[in-house]
Amino acid sequence: MELYRSNNWIGTDGGTPVKNAATVLATWVRVLPPDMLAVDDTTPMRLYCRLTVDRMRTELQKENYKNWEGTIGTITELLDRGHRSERKALAAHSRS
Repeated sequence: MELYRSNNWIGTDGGTPVKNAATVLATWVRVLPPDMLAVDDTTPMRLYCRLTVDRMRTELQKENYKNWEGTIGTITELLDRGHRSERKALAAHSRS
């Protein structure tokens, strides 16, 4: 995913559309069924979303734009939740 590199889309909304997209993708990391595949029919959708959001976070950090701090924080928190959820699922699976 390539982020559009123009300040025109940041606008007066402070990048809200980007934050919304990141929030949706980062939430999907946690809530989509583990066997759902991305469009390539081999990559788990959760992994695809995680990688995409990680790339978004990296690109936003490169921008060094103050308005991205909240978006970067949201991405980090949601990915952390996804990691915790995966660990719990693995632990429960190993106990059974």
